Amino acid sequence: QPGGGPAENETDKERERESCRLLAATDGMRSFVEAFARPVEASVDAHVWISKCQWDTTAKEWELWHYQEPKGRFDYLVIAHNGKCAARLMSSAGAGFKDVTQALTVRFGAVPRGSNPPEMQLNSLYVYLLYFSADNQKKPPTDLTFDAAFVEGVPELSWVSENVRKLGGAKKTSGSQCWTLISSPAFGEVNKLPQEFMPEEEKKKVETALLSAFERALGASPGSLQPDQTFLQLWGAANPVSVLDADTQTPFIFDGRRGVGVCGDWCAGGASVPAAAESGVAVAEAIAADWAVRGSGEATREEAQPVNLPATFRLPSMRSEVPGSPACKAEGSAAIGAFRGVSSLPPVCTDRRSVPKVTSSNKGRGGEEAGSGAARRDSSTERRGGSS
Repeated sequence: QPGGGPAENETDKERERESCRLLAATDGMRSFVEAFARPVEASVDAHVWISKCQWDTTAKEWELWHYQEPKGRFDYLVIAHNGKCAARLMSSAGAGFKDVTQALTVRFGAVPRGSNPPEMQLNSLYVYLLYFSADNQKKPPTDLTFDAAFVEGVPELSWVSENVRKLGGAKKTSGSQCWTLISSPAFGEVNKLPQEFMPEEEKKKVETALLSAFERALGASPGSLQPDQTFLQLWGAANPVSVLDADTQTPFIFDGRRGVGVCGDWCAGGASVPAAAESGVAVAEAIAADWAVRGSGEATREEAQPVNLPATFRLPSMRSEVPGSPACKAEGSAAIGAFRGVSSLPPVCTDRRSVPKVTSSNKGRGGEEAGSGAARRDSSTERRGGSS
């Protein structure tokens, strides 16, 4: 927040809202990341699955493999991930990395287990994609006052977004709509199915429940929405329920002695894209500083002090702890938010000033009262965010 202090009154709050920039990637999230990476002078191989890593104690280097194929030797290894795949990868490095492996190990559940969680916890969310063709007479109204919103008062849902409108028309086809629905953590936990193979009958129940919830959120009558195509995906390892207990200056894990670091939104206070970005930048700066010290001969690797190891965890704040980020509702969806120090938008991004909320008692489309659910966008109820 510009000025550094909290907003004192409605005028200050409005000024804060106007100063926050929201970004939407017009070619999808990959293009968003690639746009920020363009100025970086580095060789990036972004499509390789690393299945094994090993620390060479003599050369002080990391060896990486893609299954049986060696992928080279490196001075530093950063895990920008957590959960079973990350923990399994780190465990391949050997017993000397138990503290890092433990930090990456997670449990799952919608509700935190106590006020002092002993480990990382993630919730599980369903993501449901609905496509309505231009000539579909059973699609959502075209005069809705929002293109993305947090959902309140409908327990099955936490977030809805109409991708054609949200992407600023970059992929717009005449009259078609493509909606992404994200479930609530509670719904995801109660209805959780095997992620790789969902029994068809149980899958249909989840789809029916989410579509019905979407109708209620829009104030539409039951059965009034009939998408042409749908796709359901369980986001098994979704948003953090507990986060790394780290201060804002060190939102990461790093051990220069062994050239290993960890970053992610869960290291920087909660579920948001800017938190993930800030954590990544912070660990990169720590690596650069460590490399400079070693190169100057001022210190050796053995003298480096580990940061946030062993890892401890706490409950996340309901407000993003990333400097410059707007408030976000971290319960369900990850907020896109504002990035500190970004003076101009990449060409693949469009600006979104506010994200409303959908409740069961707000005004509907065109200002008319809706029956059981509606959307509202105004200065008193704005929420900011975006799909993860």
